[in-house]
Amino acid sequence: MITEQYVTFKTARLLKEVGFNAQCSFIIDEDGNKLYRPTQSLAARWIREEYHIFITTLPILNGWIFDLFDLKKLQYILCGKDSGAKSHESALEAGLQEALRLIIKNKENE
Repeated sequence: MITEQYVTFKTARLLKEVGFNAQCSFIIDEDGNKLYRPTQSLAARWIREEYHIFITTLPILNGWIFDLFDLKKLQYILCGKDSGAKSHESALEAGLQEALRLIIKNKENE
């Protein structure tokens, strides 16, 4: 069965730090608590629309890599980053975190 992939808690914390406020689905944790977390696709879309960073993943011989592309400058920020991911979802998660760290760093330098 195919289901939506939710971001990790680490990514959710980074999203919150940069101002993510889109409506999310909720999940129930092992203790029965209701937690709101976005899907990877919603997070990637929000980053693209708010910060103009496009995240792509590509399969390679032994796994997956990701790229970050600046849609305003029309240039790569990071190309072919090998995070050791074994799936598209793992590579996308790594790309989300890398983009969010970059956004945080840019905000600190403003």
